[in-house]
Amino acid sequence: MSESQKVADRPSAEPPAANGVDRFFRISERGSTFGREIRGGFATFFTMAYILVLNPIILGSAKDKFGHSLDTGQLVTATALVACVMTVIMGVGGNLPLAIAAGLGLNAVVAFQLAPLMSWPDAMGLVVIEGVLICVLVLTGLREAIMTRSRNSSSRRSASASGCSSRSSASSTRASSAVYRTPPTPRSPCSSAPSVISPAGPSSSSVSVSC
Repeated sequence: MSESQKVADRPSAEPPAANGVDRFFRISERGSTFGREIRGGFATFFTMAYILVLNPIILGSAKDKFGHSLDTGQLVTATALVACVMTVIMGVGGNLPLAIAAGLGLNAVVAFQLAPLMSWPDAMGLVVIEGVLICVLVLTGLREAIMTRSRNSSSRRSASASGCSSRSSASSTRASSAVYRTPPTPRSPCSSAPSVISPAGPSSSSVSVSC
């Protein structure tokens, strides 16, 4: 028996005993280390920290129906607090290394579409109701079912539509003589592929080979 086979037949060393934190978050089981998780946490924080500045700027620059605006200091505190609480819930409750913070898009809708029509408490109340509805959809599994069904349906529709439009476009352009093929020019030995030319000039789908 060769030396390599003897080494392969030996029992593998037992992994080091994991502490409670390692067992709870399954850090070693997922092939990670504490150092790697700490570095990933710092990288995630610095990637998302811009929201602490941008979210107060967007929400603080708008006024509600009665001309009231939100305090910048309170917006920074609320943005950081929400991100902290939701990230802890995702890590402890979901056992996933994901960070959650206020997202761009919804804050602009609240600032420039909802707030001019109502007071700030009413606009924020709608955001709370929307968050509760999303939580209900997630906990009941209805959100995943809807997304899966819509994804499959949209994939079938897009594939069918692209195929039909491609065939219709090719047939119509050939029938109307809007697109025709030109033979390769004898001057260039590399111009072996035909080009697609329209009366207005070369089209974006032209095929050419140059030396």
